[in-house]
Amino acid sequence: MKIVKNLSVKNIREFEDFIRREDLDFIENGKRYKGFSYKGMPITTLREDIITYLCIRVDYLENEFTYKEWMKYKEWMQSEEYKLCDKFNGVFEFDIDELVEIIENIVKKIYH
Repeated sequence: MKIVKNLSVKNIREFEDFIRREDLDFIENGKRYKGFSYKGMPITTLREDIITYLCIRVDYLENEFTYKEWMKYKEWMQSEEYKLCDKFNGVFEFDIDELVEIIENIVKKIYH
């Protein structure tokens, strides 16, 4: 268990498959979100005041499915993985090992 306040280049170093993705950075309502990915799964995050807004971005994947198709896919919608995509959206801190485990499960579901 490794509790962190947000993703950073420093705290992802121990994970071989994590990378910083500046191409996913964006500004919304004056707030700067940073992009990362783990095993190709995009993640966006913002730390504002004492809250972290982290989302696993299945909708950013480049494949034949659109976000609306993902949303309509009942098996995916009812899956634990789908529900966990926003588990760390609006938290004070989180377990980075748990984040990795969740992404591993999502990747297995999507690519297998």
